[in-house]
Amino acid sequence: MLVGSPHLLDVGDAPEHKLRLYELQRVFPKDAPELEGSRLVELWIRGISDFIDTNGLATAYSVYVFENGDRIFARSDLVAVTDAGKSTTLAAGRITGGTGKFRHIRGVIRVASSPDAASGLLRSKFDIDYWFDK
Repeated sequence: MLVGSPHLLDVGDAPEHKLRLYELQRVFPKDAPELEGSRLVELWIRGISDFIDTNGLATAYSVYVFENGDRIFARSDLVAVTDAGKSTTLAAGRITGGTGKFRHIRGVIRVASSPDAASGLLRSKFDIDYWFDK
């Protein structure tokens, strides 16, 4: 869910070339993924994008919120591509820290997302490789 309205700036050099500042919130169902025994309940994404139509690059800062209040923080770079009417976003980034049991977490997050027109949902596949610094 887009939280608030994105801030948009027309660049002016090409049709539909826009810079965006945005905030997204994803809420997970009861059968959400777990990490280290903690269930993921929300994902907040705050980012900036440079898109022509729905193609371009973005940088995002993510906060993964778990049922017990612990959090994981990440910074990712994204590329969005629309080809033959199908949109795909690929992201890769690093885990920069966390709170609670995730205080010493580090790692890499990879995400592939595409909208599902039939359900109106954004379908995403997350790959998280992580470890704990001592």
